[in-house]
Amino acid sequence: MDDIEFANFKKLLKDNGYFITKPRLRLFALLHHHPEISIKQLVVLADKNDQSTVYRNLILFEKLGIINRLRLGWHSKVELSDMFQHHHHHFTCLKCGNVTILPENSLLEDQINKLAASKNFSQTDHQLEIRGLCQSCSDK
Repeated sequence: MDDIEFANFKKLLKDNGYFITKPRLRLFALLHHHPEISIKQLVVLADKNDQSTVYRNLILFEKLGIINRLRLGWHSKVELSDMFQHHHHHFTCLKCGNVTILPENSLLEDQINKLAASKNFSQTDHQLEIRGLCQSCSDK
């Protein structure tokens, strides 16, 4: 992970009145190294922290815009927001939970911006998730 991302993360916490703690730094590093990870997997990987610490910090990270939550029915996965990684969209399989990042598409981004402008909507960010079945699950 690059030092600029860590510095931005620390600044965001500090600017919002939160302490920079070892569990928060570890969780941020795990999110950086494991894109689109389930919360259950994150809890297992963060073995030095108890489960409630992970959940509390995920709530904080979501509140501060550090992460995005990808909904998969009753379950969800989390990923770092556009503040810390390149903006992208997803295909999400409803059966196996596999998440595939869509290739960058400037035409799609232009259409989203035009749609927002046509409704006099002041867009700050957006997420696009296309849900369905991946090829592997469709073939079964």
